[in-house]
Parts: sequence; C-alpha cells; structure tokens
Amino acid sequence: MIVSFTPADGKTSDRETVDFIYRQFYRLMLTAAGRVLPYDGQEAEDAVHDAMIKIIKNVSVIDVSDPKRLRNLCCIIARNCALDRLRKKEGKNVSLSDIPENAEDTEPPPDQTAESGDALGAILRAIGSLPERYRYPCILKYVYEYKNKEIAALLGIPEMTVGTRVRRGKMLLHDALRKEGYHE
Repeated sequence: MIVSFTPADGKTSDRETVDFIYRQFYRLMLTAAGRVLPYDGQEAEDAVHDAMIKIIKNVSVIDVSDPKRLRNLCCIIARNCALDRLRKKEGKNVSLSDIPENAEDTEPPPDQTAESGDALGAILRAIGSLPERYRYPCILKYVYEYKNKEIAALLGIPEMTVGTRVRRGKMLLHDALRKEGYHE
C-alpha cells in the first residue's frame, strides 16, 4: 500500500521528504535492485544506498505529491544504481537484457496499463518497447516532466547524454507510433 506524503502544516523539509521516501520505498527499491543483482543481497543494499544518496542530492526537484510516480522514480533510480554496480563489478557493459530470467519485474508492462485500442495505450506500448537506454530518460522527461539536468543527476549520466537519448528515444517513439497509425 502506498501512503501519500501530507504533512500537517502543509510544508515539508528536505529531511522529512527523504525520511518519508526511505521509510516508504526502501523495501521496494531493494527489490528493484535485487532483480538486477539477484545473487548478492549486500550489493543490492549498497545500490539502494547509492540511490538514496542521489535522491538526497536531488530532493529539491523530486515531486512527492503523487505516490505512484514517486514509487516508480525510486525504483528507476535503484535499478540504475544496481546496474552501475553490476557494470563496475564485472568491468563490462551490462543491459537489462543481461539480467537473469527470474529477475523480471512484477509491474505490468506499460501496454497492460491502458486499453490497447486508444492513443494512450499506443504511446505506453511504444515507450515500453524502447531500449532501456532510451526508455528511462524518456519516461523521466515526458511522463515525470523532469528537465535534462535533473534526469542527468538522477540517472548518473552526463546532461548531453540525456539530451541525445531523449532525442533518439523521441525519434523511435515517432516511428513506432507512425507504424500503429497514430501519426500523420
């Protein structure tokens, strides 16, 4: 169950926000990191702590008004931190397709969250079909409405890389939507 963050006085300090995020989403973030690092619980915990450090550094730009969006954001950050740890540990490039089969998400794919016949469903399917290097920046840009600088800080990649990935992801989305008949 996701709990909304509504302080009594209507104002929140960064410390209260971080405390709420940690208490509310730590286990979920640990699960997301554990899917990437399924055989190393300590490494998954370290990835969550890395994610919390990123959240602390960027708490001023994180919107806590929508608990579902906040949950998804925390999971994306934890998953990316786990991927970073896996890359460093193995000394090579790793993508989500390299993660073991039993490490699949329990979240329904984007195409199952909207009716398959409507435009929103087509957009969600298109976003869900993007390669992960473009999918997360596009989700953060177009769904969560973060700026490139904020996305760069959250994902731990250069701002120029975010711009390139968003631009390329947008072109892939454009092509996918055109194939489904949703573009002129």
